[in-house]
Amino acid sequence: MAESTQGKPNKKPDYLSWFYGIFIVLVILWFYGKSLETPLTAREQYIKKCFEYYHASVPNLVDYVKERLRDPSSFEHIQTKYRDDGTDNLRVRMQYRAKNGFGGTNNETVSAIVQISTCNVLSAE
Repeated sequence: MAESTQGKPNKKPDYLSWFYGIFIVLVILWFYGKSLETPLTAREQYIKKCFEYYHASVPNLVDYVKERLRDPSSFEHIQTKYRDDGTDNLRVRMQYRAKNGFGGTNNETVSAIVQISTCNVLSAE
């Protein structure tokens, strides 16, 4: 006696439907992710003008540090972070790598206060 499959629906497992649904939502969010980013505030745009686009460093601070190195050509920027305290000054912390007097390479950190309106280094340590 042959069993009939006509009465039984051919249904995919429930978890596959969920997987496809989540996958489609993620793809849509990925394509439209740029439009979901919040635009920079006027203050953030004002601050960004002091930073170099490619390395996200403060060019005046880089120059300040290079002037004090034994081998300025060995300078390599690692990372720059800043803290905005709401005034015309930023507290900036830059990590860099450079050769020391013995030819070895050191990782160093410099902390500075940068005036936003002029992008000048007011003090550094």
